[in-house]
Amino acid sequence: MSRAAGPTPPVFGEFQIFPEYSQVEFAALKQSIARNGILVAIEIDQQGVIIDGHHRVRAWNELRTEGVKVPDFKRSIRVYRDDEDRLDRAVTLNERRRHLDATQRKSVARKLRKRGWSLRRIAEELDVGSSTIKRDVSGVPGGTPETVIGRDQKRYAGSNRFEVNATSQREVEKSLTAIASLEGNLPSRPITASRLQKRADTYQVRLGVEPDGTAYDGASWSLRCDDFRKWKLKPNSLDIIVTDPPYPRTGIPLYGDLSRFAKRHLKPGGLCVAYAGKYFLPEVMVELGRELEWVWEIAIIQTSHPTRTFPKKIFGEYRPALVFSKGPYKPTQWMHDVIETKQTPEKELHRWQQSLDPVKQIIAMTSKRGDLICDPFACSGTTGVAALNLGRSFVGCEINPKSARVGADRIRQFVESQAA
Repeated sequence: MSRAAGPTPPVFGEFQIFPEYSQVEFAALKQSIARNGILVAIEIDQQGVIIDGHHRVRAWNELRTEGVKVPDFKRSIRVYRDDEDRLDRAVTLNERRRHLDATQRKSVARKLRKRGWSLRRIAEELDVGSSTIKRDVSGVPGGTPETVIGRDQKRYAGSNRFEVNATSQREVEKSLTAIASLEGNLPSRPITASRLQKRADTYQVRLGVEPDGTAYDGASWSLRCDDFRKWKLKPNSLDIIVTDPPYPRTGIPLYGDLSRFAKRHLKPGGLCVAYAGKYFLPEVMVELGRELEWVWEIAIIQTSHPTRTFPKKIFGEYRPALVFSKGPYKPTQWMHDVIETKQTPEKELHRWQQSLDPVKQIIAMTSKRGDLICDPFACSGTTGVAALNLGRSFVGCEINPKSARVGADRIRQFVESQAA
């Protein structure tokens, strides 16, 4: 059948970056155009090349070829400075309209990277994190060009040289240790010694550390080097869990694992008090709520040492401690939901070490003498020391062999100092 007479459509160009419609999607589009025509104007440039509307025009062409009488459609003509301007417009319009799955997003990100777009620009356009885009474009030939194009249309260096800015010999030594622990996964830009150390700590959490199964025991305490998800404890044996899981995005699922652990091992009505970072607080609360019931939030005020959240430009002067319970919570004593402390964070034994005083206050408010306190992320043993100091028993678990040894030594030294 010959093509029905009609107006000449715009010229197809090279600005269809997004994936082709599936057969089902395209069939639905054709049916819609057969019934109603093309309702959204096709965008073309000053040369008649399609910028947005490739699928609609293709469907229109096929319908005309099949003898379906579809009306002509509206064109919206825009004047563009250059091809980069055209591509930017095409990506913006498509992203607003289409929901990409991970595979489709990766395909789009790789095409844009090949065209020289910066990682930040791609991430902002596709509304995902820069780290996600960095993974999406890994392995692209020439994936890190000498120069990239930002949202301001200016060209920038595609990569920077890694270097650490250290201000003392101590920072030099810590940086060398951090570099070794990152196993070649170094940032591609200058970085301070403290941020490099934080990156190394995060990498260890993401990578996972193999526990060695060592058990450290005392008269009223024990600490095991193990993965708490595989830790063998007696069900319904714990009075309170007080813990501090990792805060990075990669640590979010651990809060869900903690929720399941608490459901198995807490006594009915027992509390799980978990420190949390504020950046991913909504996600953390969802994870903890998978098996537990929400009770309250405790704000730990530490104005002496505010933390800076650079992406949001916020000085953080409190730390949340989220309180959940196994089943209905029946309080037997009053709790304060604000803990003020002038004690500066203690980082001598571990970068994520928490101050002792707030942990002691939490345990004092949520338990009684003789109760069994648990910390599945025991780290440097802060919860253990606080529990024993208040006349409670303690069981803890730590996945990192070095941290487990340090935490056990700290608890043992505290017990010995009390006996002296």
